[in-house]
Amino acid sequence: MGESLAQLIGFTNIDDNGIEGLELAYQQWLMGISGKRRVVKDRTGLVIEELDRLKDPRPGNTLQLSIDRRIQFFAYHELQNTILKFGAKSGSVVVLDAENGEVIAMANYPSFNPNARAHFQLNSYRNKSVTDTFEPGSVIKPFSIASALESGQFTPQTVINTEPSWMVVNGHVIRDIHNYGVLDVIGVLQRSSNVGVTKMVLASPAEQLISILTRSGIGQRTESGYPGESDGSIVKVADANPFVLATLGFGYGLSVTPLQLAKSYLIFANQGRLIPISMLHNQPKEEGVQVISPKTANQVLSMMEAVVNGADGTGKQAQVPGYRIAGKTGTARIAGKNGYESNRHIASFAGIAPVSKPKLIVVVIIHEPTRLGYYAAAVAAPLFSQVMGAALRILDIPPDEATRTT
Repeated sequence: MGESLAQLIGFTNIDDNGIEGLELAYQQWLMGISGKRRVVKDRTGLVIEELDRLKDPRPGNTLQLSIDRRIQFFAYHELQNTILKFGAKSGSVVVLDAENGEVIAMANYPSFNPNARAHFQLNSYRNKSVTDTFEPGSVIKPFSIASALESGQFTPQTVINTEPSWMVVNGHVIRDIHNYGVLDVIGVLQRSSNVGVTKMVLASPAEQLISILTRSGIGQRTESGYPGESDGSIVKVADANPFVLATLGFGYGLSVTPLQLAKSYLIFANQGRLIPISMLHNQPKEEGVQVISPKTANQVLSMMEAVVNGADGTGKQAQVPGYRIAGKTGTARIAGKNGYESNRHIASFAGIAPVSKPKLIVVVIIHEPTRLGYYAAAVAAPLFSQVMGAALRILDIPPDEATRTT
């Protein structure tokens, strides 16, 4: 698989001991054990008789990954094309099986050729999907909406006035890109209104949202067992003043890895339940934990479908012909030495398909696109569409969208 899988698999040293990636994580499982026997040799060193077997040899164990090589290869090369097209610094794609939590693909670019390692820098060996964290931005808004719905104070049809497109919270101004006027909760997610989300989040105590995010796996390592996986982070309830809580609602004040973000979206694909993830195939399935109610999960999933298919949705370019897609765009500024920088962004998209019976979750992260735009709708959503579309077809998942007639 070369560069497309190099960072996930890792590699061994000259003694065949795993020192990176899954080779390191499963070194003891994969390693065979030499046997010992007492023998008689002749003067030339040839064994002429075995007297006793002191220790039986044991071959290494088989390890079957959950990775689908076809989807992995496709995701890597489409990610490479997107990075080069937009002049981005790096990127990641994670594909999860929504039914059992298996990691179907995990691609990063730039990567390295495992057969010619001397030509690459050490940081190219990192599996950025599990080691590097980022502030996710608006892909967190579905959790904020779910928190508001769970509080009982809002329904999908609750009306929120976002005029005049800005509001002051604790002396700080929160803005929308445009003046969206009066929106219902579905419209708030469709338009990705910071003002609308802020008003919803501030209607409940800080622990309401932070608890849901934490129980969704934000700020915690996954069960992957991958060496060097980052914890991520989330603001403490005690530190969440109204402005901090507002910004948390639209994806700042917390950090995640691409894998953690993909895992957290399992609650919307599984009737509100969070199940463990795995990089190994056919592991015992666990029930998981109920994070939000099935009703709330289905409502938010329906709203995310409106983000992709609605006339005013930000995720139109994430559509896959023949399939109902639910998802959310995210465009976040990157913090530098002097605060958030206006010319450095992370574009992301997280989505689920098919909506009628969720099977796949795909997360796309593009770091610092420098040309042809930086908004997730233009950068991340088309790549999501390509990867999700290919994965659905490769896995032979039947279309669930009624054929449109013209």
